[in-house]
Amino acid sequence: MDALILSYSDTRRLVDMVGMDVIMRTCIDRLRNGFSEVSRERWRGCPPRNGFVHDHSVGGGVIENMPYLEVNRGMTLKTISYKPNNNAEHRLPTVVGAICRYSDSSGELLAICDATVPTAIRTGAATAVASSMLARPDSRTAAIVGAGLQAVTQIHALCVSFALERIQVYDIDRKCAESLKDRCNFTSAQFEVFDDPHGVVEGADILVTATSVRPGAGPVVRDERLSSHLHINSIGSDEPGKTELPLSVLNRAYICVDHLDQALNEGECQVLERDAINVTLPDLVGIARSTGQPLPQVHDLTVFDSTGFAFEDHVALDVFLDFAAEAGLGGKFSILDGPVGLHSPYSTSATN
Repeated sequence: MDALILSYSDTRRLVDMVGMDVIMRTCIDRLRNGFSEVSRERWRGCPPRNGFVHDHSVGGGVIENMPYLEVNRGMTLKTISYKPNNNAEHRLPTVVGAICRYSDSSGELLAICDATVPTAIRTGAATAVASSMLARPDSRTAAIVGAGLQAVTQIHALCVSFALERIQVYDIDRKCAESLKDRCNFTSAQFEVFDDPHGVVEGADILVTATSVRPGAGPVVRDERLSSHLHINSIGSDEPGKTELPLSVLNRAYICVDHLDQALNEGECQVLERDAINVTLPDLVGIARSTGQPLPQVHDLTVFDSTGFAFEDHVALDVFLDFAAEAGLGGKFSILDGPVGLHSPYSTSATN
């Protein structure tokens, strides 16, 4: 069977052809629907990701694998790396990787897709789902700490979910912060760049932290000037020792996580006990779906600890594969290009 290949260029072309709003809204809707299925246990496995942590003598970061199995549909496996020096040293995004889909029945490779664009979009989509449940529906001001690649899809997802009027930005690289407005030309919201990560939070309804802070160097914001109703989406904690929020914020917040075991190992919640976590995002969505009523908005401080898990990649890959099929986009190749030796790895005859 031929496997489909979607390169980075293919994923970018799909966004242009289909429209960024259509792809983002599709991913948000499918994640929301999928989370309700996950919460009802109509799935078969999504273990925590695992892999290798590099110390900072070799640049730091992680290389990990993230599997998800949906019986009778397929297994998705993402290999992903977070390398904080990628931009400066290699002119590559901080997060790079590939997402593969395998047949559940035969184990054959069905598709392989560059992970850069789908990962950024699904991370923004998860933020949108969580924020729609936890932030005030009339939120108008968002603050973002960390203005890199992920910041674009975070703002995009929030803009398709809320009528944002103002976006407050901080990054240790002021030029990067100043360029965010141009990179977010999909919104008419007013941008303001701040000189420190503490003042940027003042007056915000929603805060996103998306930094490359080193393990042990956090937090990146203080427990100061935070609105009483603030909702925080923390997406930068993705390895042990790396946190963005003060413990005092977590101790007084209503906390939602995407994947419980991951959050306790490498998310913001790695500094908490399991019973300090209030709810998972799949359960939160599932409760609302099962009652047929939206949950009442939580008006106190809330935190979504987003570590990103393989189910989200499974959904995002489906979105890109579906749009690629409609557009006729992507190359094909076969690894099992036969004839296959069924009984000897050295034979080219199917009868041996």
